[in-house]
Amino acid sequence: MLADWSAALLGESQDMRAVERILAPGFSGASFQPVESRLVRSGPAVEIRQNRFSRDPVLGRDAFLRDLLGALGSFSTLITAEFQVTGIDAGPISPVAPLPARLRTGVRYELVGAVRDFYRAQRVGECELEWESSATGDFRLRSWRLLGETQSRAAAQVIADTTAPAFPRSSSSTSRFLRGPDSCRKITDAGTGHVIY
Repeated sequence: MLADWSAALLGESQDMRAVERILAPGFSGASFQPVESRLVRSGPAVEIRQNRFSRDPVLGRDAFLRDLLGALGSFSTLITAEFQVTGIDAGPISPVAPLPARLRTGVRYELVGAVRDFYRAQRVGECELEWESSATGDFRLRSWRLLGETQSRAAAQVIADTTAPAFPRSSSSTSRFLRGPDSCRKITDAGTGHVIY
């Protein structure tokens, strides 16, 4: 389901149907408009803000989807939309029910894309999602609360991949870096016998 959200939001379309499909009829969500936005770093290259949101889920289903679309509207194109579960609380489970009636998940999100007047923008935050089980055994999203967010914008490209020029004759080094840091760590850990994090 989180993979469906990522796929639907990438590019220019920012399709809300994947999110809309899982909302419970009585859904309520918090607004993505910050109640406080504190400037952490201001400079010509990078601007960073710490955003705080209302924890009250006062928006109904349609208002929430409009608000979410508005928050994503600053991106002309999303190149990264990642959602990772950071915690699950199933609460008490009844011995007669195969599934819990409610489920709470912590989710970390990261959105990166192109924005007007800047090279890239990034929003990284945490939210708490509360689910309810349906008669069919599926879970539907009952509420969405935002816990906090760091928002950054870069005026120009800040980091460049220099792996190929640094290791021009080493295809193994280049391929390790292309698979990401976790893959590189696994190879290094296996070779050294030490866990590096």
